[in-house]
Amino acid sequence: MIENTQDNALPEFEYKYLEKVRGFLCHLAMTYSIIFPFLKGFHLTLLSHLPRRDEEGWKIATVHTVAKAKADKHSADYCYHDYPKTVKPVPRLKGDMNALMMITKAEKPPVIIKNSPRLYIVKYGFGDASGGGFGTTLEEKEGIKVFAGTWNERGNKKSSNFRELSNLVLRLEAEATLGNLEGAELFFFTDNEAAQNCYHNGTSTSKLLFELVVRLRKLELNVGLRLHIIHVSGKRMIEQGTDGVSRGNMMEGVLAGRKMLSFIPIHLTALERNGRVLEWIRTWSGNDKLEPLKPLDWMIRGQGIGRKTWKNCDEAVFPVRSKERVFLWAPPPCIGDVAIEMLRESVHRRPDAVHIIVIPKLMTYVWRKMLLRSCDMSFYVDTGHSFWPEGMCESLMFGIYLPLLPCFPWTLRRSGSVLEMERLLSKLSKGEEGAKGTLLRQFLLFTGRLSTMPECLVRKLLRQKRCR
Repeated sequence: MIENTQDNALPEFEYKYLEKVRGFLCHLAMTYSIIFPFLKGFHLTLLSHLPRRDEEGWKIATVHTVAKAKADKHSADYCYHDYPKTVKPVPRLKGDMNALMMITKAEKPPVIIKNSPRLYIVKYGFGDASGGGFGTTLEEKEGIKVFAGTWNERGNKKSSNFRELSNLVLRLEAEATLGNLEGAELFFFTDNEAAQNCYHNGTSTSKLLFELVVRLRKLELNVGLRLHIIHVSGKRMIEQGTDGVSRGNMMEGVLAGRKMLSFIPIHLTALERNGRVLEWIRTWSGNDKLEPLKPLDWMIRGQGIGRKTWKNCDEAVFPVRSKERVFLWAPPPCIGDVAIEMLRESVHRRPDAVHIIVIPKLMTYVWRKMLLRSCDMSFYVDTGHSFWPEGMCESLMFGIYLPLLPCFPWTLRRSGSVLEMERLLSKLSKGEEGAKGTLLRQFLLFTGRLSTMPECLVRKLLRQKRCR
């Protein structure tokens, strides 16, 4: 599938064949996520024929070119169906193919260990790059290890996203050289969300950030490290003390004697961190005695199964269907994906029930995409409310699954009423929890009455901007 032109010229790949190879590797990467960063050479090669690309296939992003692309709707960047028969490989494709050959050279597919029965080391660290300085704190058996420094002139010219992720990479490479990361599971916290997204997505549109992601992936492969990069609020970074380390202050947070785990609430639910969240939900859920589902309830009570049973004529025992119509899910962020998966199963069994889920905005890469796909409506509650004060640092994310309709459009998701409600909730400022609760209560009452209305009226109401 390669055409050779001249002796000194680069070979050209058939576009459609290379696209098929990339599709197969993308499918393979769904199981072996280590492959994701090494697909960039394929992406850049297949897009190298488009305009505003440099010699290595990366998009040339400047203010002028971006504005021109937005203004020109008929530019070649928007005509992906006009592809050439052959494309020349970009320089990085050879390195990516060598890396893939090294990873896939085993005769039998390697086994991916999702949850190891043996856990050797668990470490926690924070990293921050503020202005001209950077710093990290890492918990060890001997105490807190501190690493701090300042950027040179070349580093100061880079973007803040590069400095934040580079700070993390430099520290981990130094620890790996000392042999401190072999067989470890490291939870590393940063106040830069781009660092979290780039690492867990395995790629980035920025060449510099992508190179850092590749270095992290290779580090994991070489030392057997299991890494979690978690975005936290800048307020938490200040309280923990790493923000001060990056600025030269060594007397805050963990360096003043506070425990590292006190700044890592990924195992706590929103209701465990502040009980007033439950009181606020009860005000608009329509159930003054609403109780959250515990993890053990997710597979029984959360599926609409009651405690009582009944027997048929053959003496077979069956559970009685629960009479509950509103379910509250409040999982900790570290297992938010498990709770949402059980919620989705419950939706298939009980399409007439209302499900409310609330999770603190931590480890969003684990559960946020699933929540947005599963719920009909979602919204954030920022810190500063009476039930979620500034000391909570991160926001709360709410998701609401509404009962199915007996007629077209069958679901309320993406309807005009839902979109308008999400817009109204986002416009309310801090401290207006009463107004938010009123809107949500009225909206749930409105959606509950839709099942008793004729189809023509339902369609008309859902097209309206306001749900009154």
